[in-house]
Amino acid sequence: DKSARLQRIESHPDGKKVHDMNEELENIARIELGETPQVKEKCLSQLRKLLEEKEGFRVPPDDFLLPFLRTKKYRVDEAVKTVKNYFGARRDMPDVFDNLSPSTIEYDTVFRRHKLALFPLVRDSKGRAMAMLDFGSWTRDLCSIRDFMRCFIVGAECLLLDEETQIRGVVGVEDLKGLSVHHILELTPSFLRMLITLAQDTFPVRVKGMYFINTPTVFEGIYNIFMRPFISTKLKSRVHLVKGGLSELSDVFPLESLPKEYGGTKEDYDWDHHQRSFHDKAEHFQNVRLWGYVEK
Repeated sequence: DKSARLQRIESHPDGKKVHDMNEELENIARIELGETPQVKEKCLSQLRKLLEEKEGFRVPPDDFLLPFLRTKKYRVDEAVKTVKNYFGARRDMPDVFDNLSPSTIEYDTVFRRHKLALFPLVRDSKGRAMAMLDFGSWTRDLCSIRDFMRCFIVGAECLLLDEETQIRGVVGVEDLKGLSVHHILELTPSFLRMLITLAQDTFPVRVKGMYFINTPTVFEGIYNIFMRPFISTKLKSRVHLVKGGLSELSDVFPLESLPKEYGGTKEDYDWDHHQRSFHDKAEHFQNVRLWGYVEK
């Protein structure tokens, strides 16, 4: 029952708890984000109050709100906008977000069999989380672009539940090897704008780097005309179009921890563990449906 589950969440002792961190993470959060216990408490209170003023909006608990403050370095007004954008996207994009959970995505197709996306359970050389996408190998025969997106969004949401990821940020790799006409036809201006909006204005993610590898000349044109004008100045400086493969970035990504399909040297990637790491967070996907804009 939806109302009973909501009551259970709100009464749970962890409903408003923000978990303790180790000293190293605390220092990074203080230096990079301006986070202290006092700032955290004050800004969470301000954020909650502003959201409570919005009619027809069910405010999530503090654990959910905290990443939105962190990604905006505790600028509360900007965090409010991002929270509203997040729940607005969930409301306005039902084809992507309806019934979204680890158990409703095409995991075996996208991850295990064809390895079109990967969220390594290790971090890069700077301790940042990694997200990897092999768009060049995707075809409609494997799955729809919608199912591809749903898989990637579940993986991204799972990443962002981790406090270390919220603080250190994420680096992304998109492999464009094999990009052809059928890919380009999917990259309409409206689709590209949607992707930029989700990454830049919707999800509480600190994008520390975005690397397009095996980049063909045609994509450079697409990026410069249809993407770059809509990307923030800060994010532009973190987007890299690389002609070669992942081996050119070995100083950033530990190749020994990545499967061979991604240019790494690891023979047997533990996909069972990878899938369990998603399913362990299934409750988050149930809970998030209870928050945000209330259906009339």
